[in-house]
Amino acid sequence: MALMSKNRFFGGAALALLFVALSLAVTAPMFENIGRWGVHDWPQFYSYYGVPRRAVADFQELPGWNPHYYGGNIQWGHPDDPTLSPLFLLVLIFGEVVGSKLAIIPTLAGGMFCMWLLARELSISRVSAFLAAVVWGLNGWHAYHFVVGHMDHLTFLFQPLAVLFLLRARERIGWSVAAGAVIAAMYLSGGPYPFVFTSILFVVLSLFLCGAENSVRPLKAAAVSLAFAAGFAMCKLLATLEFMLYAVGSEPDFSGTPLPVVWRALFDSAAPLRAKYGQMPWGQWEYAAFIGYLPAALFLLGAVARPRKVWPWVAAGALFFVASLGSVSPVNFFMLFTAPPGLSGMHVPFRFIVHLIFAVALVGAVGLDFIRERLSVTRVKALALPLAVVLAGVVAGRLVWMHYNRPVPLYRLASFIPTEIFDGSAQTPPEEGETEKPLPRSAGPYVAVTYPQTLIVYRSFLQGKRLGWGYDAAYLPRAALSPEDENYRGEAFFLDPQTDGVLKLSATLSRYHVEVSSDTGGIVVLNQNYHPGWRVEGAAGDAMRVGGLVAAEVPAGSREIVFVYAPRSRVVGALLTLATILVALWMTLGKRVRARRERGMARVSR
Repeated sequence: MALMSKNRFFGGAALALLFVALSLAVTAPMFENIGRWGVHDWPQFYSYYGVPRRAVADFQELPGWNPHYYGGNIQWGHPDDPTLSPLFLLVLIFGEVVGSKLAIIPTLAGGMFCMWLLARELSISRVSAFLAAVVWGLNGWHAYHFVVGHMDHLTFLFQPLAVLFLLRARERIGWSVAAGAVIAAMYLSGGPYPFVFTSILFVVLSLFLCGAENSVRPLKAAAVSLAFAAGFAMCKLLATLEFMLYAVGSEPDFSGTPLPVVWRALFDSAAPLRAKYGQMPWGQWEYAAFIGYLPAALFLLGAVARPRKVWPWVAAGALFFVASLGSVSPVNFFMLFTAPPGLSGMHVPFRFIVHLIFAVALVGAVGLDFIRERLSVTRVKALALPLAVVLAGVVAGRLVWMHYNRPVPLYRLASFIPTEIFDGSAQTPPEEGETEKPLPRSAGPYVAVTYPQTLIVYRSFLQGKRLGWGYDAAYLPRAALSPEDENYRGEAFFLDPQTDGVLKLSATLSRYHVEVSSDTGGIVVLNQNYHPGWRVEGAAGDAMRVGGLVAAEVPAGSREIVFVYAPRSRVVGALLTLATILVALWMTLGKRVRARRERGMARVSR
């Protein structure tokens, strides 16, 4: 027994190392100039990572407020805030530019390992499970999003682990705790899309599993899992919900994805990275999801050869394929999925293709097992295993080659922009004609772009400047002014210009100390956007809203008042998360304690 456990341990460790090696193989070009900024959205996410790093490392405070754009915006509770991610430690140690890129390696390897575990849970052979893992981890959908800096997509890779726990929760509801914890971790790590999309997958997949099993247990398991996910995430999610009540959101996405675009996305291994892709509203990175013909053929084979085993997965994949078509589809599932309050900012219907790829990986592995089983009962049964290994290896090699089959390897674009390319001095958004700038000629025929908006936002953060605009899907209504604005009166000022007094300001990111000296007193206004999370210490009353800014009344005399961004939703959310943890412990450990107690009483009674 001990020998079997040791063999399983070393086998698992060897497999994990193989996935790490594959992850390094595809991302290696990123390390050539890892300190350089990447294309498109990388600088935007550097600011998401850099603000909490500065709060923790420089000011030893919990991240709360981001004063650097839109005249001030929330950080704690922002959907893309990564503060609670375990991988945020890499950012703290290496900085936001290098640390965020290093986070790709363990996530990519871990995602493949999670898919391998899920496939094994479904009684898929080891070789075929490897096929599922590489199709899931190395496909073009993940690669193109990562190389343009969509770090909020990173935790999609752990979706198989959540589904694995969902399947186990059908038999033992306690596993829903683990499923909910994985989904919550996606959001706490700065992944709003993985959090929402995986929740939708749980609902859809559980409905199909209910049909396959003629039981409501899958739906019950999904409901309990999602309840735990919300509970675990409340320490951040409650602040997000409060933010959404005041935020300026983006318009719903009514776009569609024509079938030729879908075909090219799935089967063109050398799709260029273009900012303008025909008549599509988004850049080509949003319409790249290479898997190749062989996984697609194995998927069809698995669907036909083992329909009873795989039909829930096929049906779920088909539904999300239809959802990825958006307005082109007769039934616009994308609009249905994004109809709930707070989800209208989700855009690009084609992003739902990730769930089809998820199904292709699993059902394709079933198809490979079918080939192996059929060959095992023929005269060439000795070729069954070698052929399966070769086919899995061919798929892995093709997916790795996809990352290099172009003039510039994909992941080199994650470290492609010299840091001096933009000085970040603009205090107004770039003009319409300047929204894109080509990369240096060294890119050759491989066309990629960077956005001055994201470069300016991050450069301004590095320089300690504050912008009156930004590049974000959700932000507070802007009332704060920049020094270049005509009516700018300073970072702290008396509401009444006639007030006789002196103000001196010193600040961290979430705390603003104002030394007030006035013979008459009055209302002191802080040049930061108002949000109910603002508190004030040392003033005559609570923080108030004045013209969209945060303010406080002070009496006559000399005193120091401190404006602090510390929303109550953070405390209440933390208490709700703690309560959820206690319930989870009661569900998982309480039963074991009671069972042991009952066994002990039974022995005593004998």
